[in-house]
Order: sequence, then C-alpha cells, then structure tokens
Amino acid sequence: MSQQLAAVATIILAILLPSQAQVNQQATLYTGSNGNGQTLTLIENYQPNLQQQGWNNNAYSTCVVGAWLYYDYENYNQNTGGLMEWVFGPGQKCVNFNNLQGAVSSVRFAGSPKDWRTSTFTLYARDYFMGAEEYIYQDQPSIALQDHRSLIVTGNTGYTVYDQTNYQGNSICIFPQDAANYTPAFVYDLSNISIPYGAIRSVRKGCYGKKVVRPKSEISGKSTQQAVPVPESPLLAKDLVLTNKKF
Repeated sequence: MSQQLAAVATIILAILLPSQAQVNQQATLYTGSNGNGQTLTLIENYQPNLQQQGWNNNAYSTCVVGAWLYYDYENYNQNTGGLMEWVFGPGQKCVNFNNLQGAVSSVRFAGSPKDWRTSTFTLYARDYFMGAEEYIYQDQPSIALQDHRSLIVTGNTGYTVYDQTNYQGNSICIFPQDAANYTPAFVYDLSNISIPYGAIRSVRKGCYGKKVVRPKSEISGKSTQQAVPVPESPLLAKDLVLTNKKF
C-alpha cells in the first residue's frame, strides 16, 4: 500500500511541478538539419574541442535547455578570428545553425550548470562571447579578466559593475533582459551599453548603481562578422592602459 501511495505522490508532483522537470544546462547536436541524424548530447559540460568526440564540423542543428554558445574554432575562438552563434531555450529550443552549419568546433554554456535560472554574471575576453571567460555568481571585488569585451547576465537579479576595484568609482546596474522570465542579457559588445572595453574592475550582485540598463538582444543570434583576435600586449603596459578607462 505504501508503494502505491508513493507512486501516486510521484505522479501528483510531476503534474504540479512541471517547471522542475529540467533546469540543468543541456544541448544536443545533430548531424542533419531540423534535429535529424546522429546525435551528441552535452549535459552541464563544456566541450572546447569537438574533434575529441569525433564531432568537429559535423553539426547542422541543435536543441538546448539553457543558454548555449557555439564556435567555429576550438577553444571558443580564443586564438583565432571566427564566427559564433548563441541559443537560449527555457524549455526545449531547437534551431538550425546559420553561420555554423557543418562548422561547429567548440561548445559551452553560459551561467550555472545545474540550473540555467540561477543569477550569474560572465565576462568574455572578446566580443560575441569568444575567448577566455570569468564566471561570477557573487560579489567580486577585483576582476581577474582584465581584457573583456562582452558579457552575459542570467537569472532574475541585476549585477552592478564598477570601473574601480572594491566597488568604487562609476557604476552601472545590468539586469537580465527579462528577469521575470529568467531571460538572459546577451551583451555581445560592451560599447552597446556605454562601457569601454576592459573597463570593469569589480562586480557586485544586486542593483546599487544609479544608472540601470536592461539590454535587449535576440535570445538566439549570431556574430555578424569574423572577430579579429585581441592582440596580446605586455602585462604592465596593458594594466596601465586599462586602469584609465572609465564609464
């Protein structure tokens, strides 16, 4: 009898809590368009080189839960110019690749692996979410990724960015695109929200700045052109230049 009650309770919970069915980050790649062909599924997992899975340049479409980023070179286009696409799905979102049909070489997600609704803030070294990243989910008094050109905010909470360490200086509060529905803000170029490249020095969870932005962008999109790699420069010279940038 107790087993029967447990089974009924499970069914009731499944009916009452459909939104809890799947919240972890998951992406499936397909060798054909419209979700056809052979598949490769990634669950809460980055893949910097699809060649290791025998999947380099094989994908023509994808279905996702969460926010996923696709690149036409390994290591997320870190060392070379390239194209990319991003796809967000609060449920199962399926698309055919545009820029990257038969050209995907690396894949990663944005935000928390366990729950795409979690409030997070991620900086990327290059525009269109390419290259190295710095993942933040709480207060960060000093940013490690000094060179950065794009960002993604997930969840339902704003993050305040400052142009000095320890939450000092000028500030801007950046909210997700639609916080009520956990739709991320995809800021593929910091200049679109009046922040110079490499100007963010600290990040605080919550909205504390007088200036507030809610960036609007496509929840599934693509880079408009091949990005040019950011040239490396000596550390001291780089730091001297970046610390003078304000917003």
